[in-house]
Amino acid sequence: MKRFRFRLQRMLELSRKKEEAARRHLAGTLAELTRAEDEERAAWGRLRRQSTAFLQTAAAAGVNPRLLQAYQGHIVLLEARRRVAVELREKIERDVESARLALLETRRDVLALDKARERALETWKSEALREELQTMEETAAYRARIKEDRR
Repeated sequence: MKRFRFRLQRMLELSRKKEEAARRHLAGTLAELTRAEDEERAAWGRLRRQSTAFLQTAAAAGVNPRLLQAYQGHIVLLEARRRVAVELREKIERDVESARLALLETRRDVLALDKARERALETWKSEALREELQTMEETAAYRARIKEDRR
């Protein structure tokens, strides 16, 4: 009997490589998400600290119109940076979801091909067993004929 050969083996190997690449991509995207969340928290922290510092300064020194104007410009800048951080985090969250879906799809492909390989292997094993039994029966019949002929 010829040895087992799965005709979709190359496709299975490529699917496994694709799955591994999808895993790495998801891991990288999750790391990006963590960095974006950290940046967003830092932006919120800077905004709160600057607001608190201004209020303390304004309370101690009285309200100076130039100081108020400078503060407003600075707060607008901090708020813009915070919004950019939020938008980046939201984009990366969408990327993470996309990467998860891609990984699920490649995993499903690998599982389907693995299942097909197992079925093909089981079919090959049964055919090999059937051929072996047939050979054994033929050998037994041949020996029986030889034994009969000798009598």
